[in-house]
Amino acid sequence: MRAFSDLSSAVDFIADALDRNDNTALAQASWAPLPADWVIERLKERHEATPLPQLYAGKEFPQDAQDFKLGGHAQELGHIHIDFAKSANGWEIARIWMCR
Repeated sequence: MRAFSDLSSAVDFIADALDRNDNTALAQASWAPLPADWVIERLKERHEATPLPQLYAGKEFPQDAQDFKLGGHAQELGHIHIDFAKSANGWEIARIWMCR
């Protein structure tokens, strides 16, 4: 499982995978299976409109939490959520999903 020490490296990884249409890399880095292809396409559209590294510039994983979420509930990624969980190795992608 791929672990990240900071949010910017995680976001760069996701953005790069989206840019390269590399769903396999995303799937291998996520605890849960990826959502339907159309959800990943919506995430790509959000990334193309405002690149994820730009969208999350200056943000960090919380110091005192075991989980963290990007997007969701009509936030910056629409209803797409990217859930992270803290492990002994760092932060890992737990799940990419859409709530509506």
